[in-house]
Amino acid sequence: MRFPSSFIRTFKKIKKEVGMKYSYGIVKILLCMLIFPLLCSPVPALSAQVSLQQLAYDDEEAKPVMPANYLVVTPTVGAGVMYETNYYSDPDEDVGVFTYLLQPGVILNYGTPRSSVDMSYTLNAYWYDAHDDVPAGYMDPGDDDYVGHTLRLSAKTSPTAKLSVGLDEAFNKTRDAAEYDTFTGDTRRMKYYVNTLTPWVEYRFNERFTSNIAYRNTIVSYNEDSDEDAVEHRGIFDLRYLFLKDASVGLEYQVWQKDYDVDIADYTSNQVNLVVRKYAKYLYFEGAVGYHDRNFDDDSRDDNDIFTYRLAVNGQTSGFDEGTPKTFGTLALIHDYTNSGTSDNFNEFTEVRLTAGHVFLEKILTDFTGYYRQTEFVDYDRDDDLYGVAAGIGYYLEGWATFKLSAGYENRDSNRDYLDYDNTYVMFSVGSSFPFNLR
Repeated sequence: MRFPSSFIRTFKKIKKEVGMKYSYGIVKILLCMLIFPLLCSPVPALSAQVSLQQLAYDDEEAKPVMPANYLVVTPTVGAGVMYETNYYSDPDEDVGVFTYLLQPGVILNYGTPRSSVDMSYTLNAYWYDAHDDVPAGYMDPGDDDYVGHTLRLSAKTSPTAKLSVGLDEAFNKTRDAAEYDTFTGDTRRMKYYVNTLTPWVEYRFNERFTSNIAYRNTIVSYNEDSDEDAVEHRGIFDLRYLFLKDASVGLEYQVWQKDYDVDIADYTSNQVNLVVRKYAKYLYFEGAVGYHDRNFDDDSRDDNDIFTYRLAVNGQTSGFDEGTPKTFGTLALIHDYTNSGTSDNFNEFTEVRLTAGHVFLEKILTDFTGYYRQTEFVDYDRDDDLYGVAAGIGYYLEGWATFKLSAGYENRDSNRDYLDYDNTYVMFSVGSSFPFNLR
């Protein structure tokens, strides 16, 4: 396996982007993370204690202890190499490509009796190396080399026993279209960032009634000129009633407006769902039925409306409050509209997905994912059937790292033959984390 000639160029990008473009923003976020809980709670006493955290399952003896006041900083590092047989998702020309990935990062967890802040950041350095000759008309995979970023921040505080307020932030810079909307089926590798900011309020009227109100702002921006740059404003309202100690019924309502750079795609959506949730020690069930109405600003486009549903069953061999189980599985079914798209890219989809896993001998980790998705585009004659399977086996080296080997296959069958493709991949990855538990 050849080591790619673009290695040095990629790390120059890392230095340039982190050092010049993102460091100031990251510093501001870290300051906000520290200041927010300090305004609401007393400062914990700090003492140095180092422990090693698991990557793939819970080991109670090694798990960092979380006291009433805690601060845990966890440097992480991951690396991987993948080979896929059809990099361009072409129906006729299969081009094998190696993808190399380096992921340094950090996790920060801070908590007091009334407040908590959880933050994670990962730098994702990708570079690509073609194994086969690149056909005419396609760019060299090395031109797709890039440095991406993933940031997650969740902060909340409870001023009273009934009231909680919080702020969630998510930022991705990537070439993976599924990071923004999983169900579009978009296989292009355009570089973009998506930023989502969600302040929320939860109020518990009593032991049975709970309400949630949130506002979500989403910004999508592509590096190249694109009609898909967009801003979304979304209001989220949720009322939940616990009619049994382990079962609830809820009413969800969302309204959002999406503004694209091209006016033809601007729309307003309203969606309401009735949701039933059932909790048990080893099982969780969720079922929802609802109605989704979408109105486009352009009068030349037909408005869309459908009945939606989602069902999910989650089972595992240990209680949900007892840490990561040895055996687990989730079966989910969903029917709805895609949230993103321009012109004729919106579609109605139905997907069923199964995920499962098991831990053997407390060190051998296995997992499986399988899915099938039907997609019907609402603005022109295109129907896709997409299915995929993936499986992995890993080994946990206690106190140090997890090694994993994965393989998968994906196939798309469209009524437009030029959109058909199949792709097989094999990937090896390693990850490790080293938490510093400060109390």
